[in-house]
Amino acid sequence: KQWYQRRVAITAGIQVKIVSADVALTTAAKEQIPTMPELVCAVSGLHTTAEDSTQYCGPTNSDIFTVDDATAVPEEFGTDDKYDIEARWSNICKYFQQRIKMPISLKPILEDLYIRACEHRHWYIIRHCAALLQKTHHSLCDDVTHLLVNQKQISFGRGDQEETITQPPSAAVMIDYFIRHSKANYLFFSLYQEVLMCLTQEAQKNISLFKGILRLRLDLVIGLLARNYHHGDSAVSDIEKLCHQSPIAICKSVYHILSGSLQLEDSEAVVWQERRFIDGCLNRLPPKFHVSLYALLSTSSGVSVRDHRFPSFPTVNEMTAGEPQFSLLVEDWLDGIPDPELRQLYVEVILLLAHIQPSLVDLSFNGKIIQLEEILRAADAIFIQENEVRDEVNLDVNGICQAFCNLPPSGRFGTLSYISKAIVSLAP
Repeated sequence: KQWYQRRVAITAGIQVKIVSADVALTTAAKEQIPTMPELVCAVSGLHTTAEDSTQYCGPTNSDIFTVDDATAVPEEFGTDDKYDIEARWSNICKYFQQRIKMPISLKPILEDLYIRACEHRHWYIIRHCAALLQKTHHSLCDDVTHLLVNQKQISFGRGDQEETITQPPSAAVMIDYFIRHSKANYLFFSLYQEVLMCLTQEAQKNISLFKGILRLRLDLVIGLLARNYHHGDSAVSDIEKLCHQSPIAICKSVYHILSGSLQLEDSEAVVWQERRFIDGCLNRLPPKFHVSLYALLSTSSGVSVRDHRFPSFPTVNEMTAGEPQFSLLVEDWLDGIPDPELRQLYVEVILLLAHIQPSLVDLSFNGKIIQLEEILRAADAIFIQENEVRDEVNLDVNGICQAFCNLPPSGRFGTLSYISKAIVSLAP
């Protein structure tokens, strides 16, 4: 009986402690409930609060704000509720267009506008304010590192201004990249981060979506996303339309681009041109492409597109077809072809050349530079001649007929069929 009473007392004491602990945890949880702006940040995973952004200070935004406080802030910028969010942002835009830099006294007003925009899900204003205030996400460096670990390089900018990240950077270095490459359009400061996070999420869920992709060129990916919202309205840029979309919508678009299921609004006649454009922007290469190019280099002095050459020496003597260094050289060479559609057409030419060369005795490239552009233009000319393409529909993509770019690769009337005819016609 005494043992029974003792067990009852011990059990009751434990229950009291558990209940007390639950009450304490519930109270602590209530105290830690995030405010609406923080909740939006957590759900979207794209924008930090002002407190979080101070963790990665990096370069300052002195190129946007001036320390001259003599300029009075107009009343319509204030935090008074009589001015709604869109009206306040419109007034700030008009004010910004008249000046090179904003007064530093406008910074807290932008912070307040950012918070209110988060509460009302005004994504367009959120992205603008986040870019002006140079807010960064706390997982940014981890996201970049995850992509690099999966052997996916990241590049910013285009042409001669393009820079590539090949090793995990610090937060300050990342912000420096954002600042340098968003000078033409400061919205890219926010878009770079969103696209990076979307790409990382897809890589964590299904890395096979990135098959054939070695380098992620963020500017081209953003251009692809903006192109999806192009409706022929020149008054509003595609980037502006993109910034009106929710983070979830942008992530879905990134998935559709990677998976090849992007819903296009154009007719079926341009599907293959769009596919080549998307694959070219993603730098996606077909399986065994590097092996085919290496075999072609082994039997020639190199390949060339205009004056952009890829010599066989010393590449073939120092590298193998499967090593990463060779893949990086191929990537750098292909990046020199500005048009994504043409890039993919040249990829088709290389694959076909490597495939048919062993079976053609007369096709020898010993000591010669293979002029890929000459072959592609000859294939385009054969297509125009055989199909009697009219001038009014012969819209070109850098000299190549648009109708030719729309052809599927295989089939009797595919691009590979016309490329093979061009190779035979140019053979000695």
